[in-house]
Amino acid sequence: INIGAPDKIEFAVLPDAPQLGTTKLIEVNDRRALDAVWQDNSLWLTTTIVDLNGQTAAYWVKLDTSAVVNSGSGTGLITVADRGVIGGEDIATNTFTSFPAIAINTKNVVAIGFSASAPSIFGSAYVTVRDDVNDALGTVQASEVVRAGVAPYVRTNGGPSNRWGDYTGISVDPAEDDCFWVFNKYAAPRCPSSGEDGCWGTAWARLCVTSAPTSAPTRAP
Repeated sequence: INIGAPDKIEFAVLPDAPQLGTTKLIEVNDRRALDAVWQDNSLWLTTTIVDLNGQTAAYWVKLDTSAVVNSGSGTGLITVADRGVIGGEDIATNTFTSFPAIAINTKNVVAIGFSASAPSIFGSAYVTVRDDVNDALGTVQASEVVRAGVAPYVRTNGGPSNRWGDYTGISVDPAEDDCFWVFNKYAAPRCPSSGEDGCWGTAWARLCVTSAPTSAPTRAP
C-alpha cells in the first residue's frame, strides 16, 4: 500500500490480464479485500496480489481470531493461520487470476470462485476448493470451469480501462451443506456496438463436494 496525502491511501497497481485474440488487457482493479467470511473463530479473506512470476493472482488468507473472541474483552491478537495463491497454472501457461470470492461450509470445505485469462484463453469463470482439514497448508485443489470465455473482450466505453466483471459471488447452498453456488462473468460472443465488440455474460454453477472434486460443476449461462 502506498500512503499518499494524509486523507488518501493508494493501492499499488496490479498488472492487468492478457487474453486470447487481442493485445488489449483486462482490468483487474486493485489490492483491496474483495470478500470475507467468518466461521469457527476463523476469518477468511480474498484479495489480489502480484505473484512471484510478476503476474496478478487471486489470493486467500485465513486469520485466527480465537484470541480476540475468547478473551471476553475483545482484545488479543489476530494471527495468520494460513494463506495461499490461486495461480491458475493448471488452467494455462501465464494465467492471470483475479476477483476471488469465498465461502465455507460447516465441514470446513472452502470454495473460491475467480476470474482467469491468459494469452491462450479468453476471460473465463472458474472455481476451486480447499478441504481445510485434509489439504496441505497453503494449497487449493484443481481449478474447475464454471464457464469458458468464447471471444476477446474489449469494452472501454471510450475510456482507457477495459473494465472486467466486478465481481464474483459464491455462497453455500442453504439446503445442502456439501454444495456451493458460484456466480461470475465470462467473455461472451462478440456483439458490436459503439465501435467496440466485447460482450460479457453471467454464468452460475452448483458445485457439490463430498471429497476431492472429480468433475466440473453443473453450470448455466
